[in-house]
Amino acid sequence: MQILRTVEDAVWTYFGYPSKFWQDKCSNCREKILQRSMPVSEVPECLNCWKIEVWSQSPWFLESVSRLDPTWAFENVLDYMPSYRCEPSHGDSNNHSDFSSSLIPLDTSDSLFGLACNLAMHSGELFVAKLARYPIQVVRSGEPGNQYPNVVTDRLLMAYASTIREREGLRQAICRQLAMNPLKAEDIPVRRGCWLYDDILGPWQGWYEIDKDSTS
Repeated sequence: MQILRTVEDAVWTYFGYPSKFWQDKCSNCREKILQRSMPVSEVPECLNCWKIEVWSQSPWFLESVSRLDPTWAFENVLDYMPSYRCEPSHGDSNNHSDFSSSLIPLDTSDSLFGLACNLAMHSGELFVAKLARYPIQVVRSGEPGNQYPNVVTDRLLMAYASTIREREGLRQAICRQLAMNPLKAEDIPVRRGCWLYDDILGPWQGWYEIDKDSTS
């Protein structure tokens, strides 16, 4: 039997962690932007960083889930994984070697978690994402901007991609899992880089061509 391993801290459930590729990528990005104040055009680690945002109260997500059987998210997952998740031993999300394998029950009514599990099941270690355990502040910085939830706080599944092809592949994978029309993939908000860099570098839409990878 295959076992899907996740790790958690006080805020997030992590999939595909620890990931040396993303740890090194984020570390290099922080150093170049925050410590060396390099222009974003010279930081491919930031330009080739995409976040795919699935908010639980987004119009497109609510519409899709409403058409599915309530148990859709776990029909396949429960066939191959136990109904538990891993808990961290120290609660430090920056040191994933400290995560232990103590077990907590899995809430099978959580469709957002079910979506993440199904994506991880089909993509394996290539699926790197984090899921907010509780509602967090909704930051409406991605595109399209009209597909964000009309609430102050919400739960978020954020998946990571390092190329345009990966970004669009994840959007299409989400559509397949939710039985959505593939053309609806463009309704799923995406953004480049991290929220916190917008205040330093300006809106991410001006960093680089939105549908082009950096080759620098």
